[in-house]
Formats: sequence, C-alpha cells, structure tokens
Amino acid sequence: MEKHKKLIGVFAGVVAIILLAYWGYWSLETYHAANRNADTATKRWQEAADCQHQLFQAIDQRNEVLSETRKMVEEAETKVEAAEEAKTICETKVKELEAALATKTTPTKPVAPVVPVTPAAPVTPTAPVAPVAPATPVAPATPPVKVVSAKEIPEALKLAIVQKGEGIEHAFIRQIIAVPELYGFKGDVSDKKAVKKWAQTKAHQIAILAGYVDLKTGNEVRVKGPGGTVAYVLQTDSGLKLSVAQSCKDKEGNFPELNSKLVKIQNLADDYQSATWMGNIDVQPYEYLYFKVKGK
Repeated sequence: MEKHKKLIGVFAGVVAIILLAYWGYWSLETYHAANRNADTATKRWQEAADCQHQLFQAIDQRNEVLSETRKMVEEAETKVEAAEEAKTICETKVKELEAALATKTTPTKPVAPVVPVTPAAPVTPTAPVAPVAPATPVAPATPPVKVVSAKEIPEALKLAIVQKGEGIEHAFIRQIIAVPELYGFKGDVSDKKAVKKWAQTKAHQIAILAGYVDLKTGNEVRVKGPGGTVAYVLQTDSGLKLSVAQSCKDKEGNFPELNSKLVKIQNLADDYQSATWMGNIDVQPYEYLYFKVKGK
C-alpha cells in the first residue's frame, strides 16, 4: 500500500512538473506574441502618424495655393475694374472735348506750346529808280525759307522733337503734359502721375486719328535716323481744330518755320471709323512703316 502511494505521489509530481512546464512555455509564447503585436501596433501607429502628417502638409499646400489663387483673382478683378473705369473716363473726356470743339468758335485758353506761326514776310519792292536808262528786266525774287536756328530752338519746339529711341507719340505726350487743360484734361494738373497717364492715352488717340497708327493692326509710322532731327508739333486753329505740323532739320541743322511750304500739315480724322493709316497713303523721306502684323 505504501508503495502505491509513493508511485501515485511520484506520478502526481511528474504531472505537476509537466503542467508547470507547459504553463511556463505557454506564458512565454504569450509574452512574445504580445510583444510582437505591440511592435506591429507601434509600427502601424507610426505609419498612421506619418500619413496624417503628410495629409496635413497637403492640406496646408492646398490652402496656400487657394490663397494665392484668390489673391490673383482679386488683383485681376481690380485691374479689370480700373480698366473699365479708365475706359469710361476716357470716353467721357472724348465726348466733352468733341462737345467743346462743336460749340466753341474762339479759343478761350492759350494755344498749345508750339512754335509761333510767323507769316512769311512779303518781299518789299524797292523804291523806283529814276529813269536814267531802261533797266534790264529781272526775274521776281523768291523769298527765302525762314528757319528756326538750331541754336535758338524754343522750348515749345523742343518738346515736339522725336529723340533717339522714341516714337511720334513721345513727342505728343511731352506737349500734352505741358498744357493738359488745352487737350481736355479735367483732373488735378498738380498730380503729375495722373497727368502723364492721361497724356499717354490722349497721345495714342491723336496718333490714330492723325494716321500714324493703324487702329486695326497696330502698324505704325516711325522716324528714321538717330533722333533729334524731326518734329511733330501739335497745333490748333481758331476753332480749336487740332492738327500736326511735321518737319525735318535742314543740312545746317535748322527747322523751317511752321508756315513754310516745307512743313507737312497732318489733319486729324473726326472719329476712329474715318481714320486712315498713313501707310495706305504716303510717308515722308524721314519716316518708315513698321508692320506689327507681318505681311499686312
């Protein structure tokens, strides 16, 4: 009986040891599995965090792009509004000038800063000589062309001379800025920036009406040479009708007076529809045609 009890005790001890070993193995595997799951979870969490960070960056970039786009749209809308306002102001000023030209018969403001028009002095006949002997008939003398000396060019004419690198409109702009009221400016003449901007628009309108610029194609009449040799003088008649007197220096470097036959008078068209580009008519030897649109 004692022997059986000992065998049972030994068997029970072995079983307990086996169970304890199995439990220890199972606990160890469970621990390792838990660690592996924890590592996997940590890795997934890190990946999720990285993905979230990238998402936030993408959202920030999108917001920056949207902000820049809104600014560009706002700037474009502002420029469009300014352009529409400028167009409206320009149309209003043109109508006012046309109305003024239609109603006024005598100038109420000083004439544009141009070279004073001096009538050609008639040839003074010499006093009759006592009839001593019949004189040989002499052909009538041709009065010489009066000129403006290169050393005495008035400031008004200097404004009208096309300098190096300039076009005809540059000469117009300087003359308009000198007396903007004469050409219809109604704003503050002390605001130089506003006067210049308005003068540039007005000069372009005059260039189109005078035939120096083609409204449809943008083709132009330009000036040859190094500059400083050709003048385009804005002048008005008694009815405030605007025209352009254009002339070129002679070999001595002098400009002919505005009433000289050497001066070409270019009248302005009444409106854009009746304006004719000078390239379709004629140009002077000191001018050439610039085609903005090739072949036209």
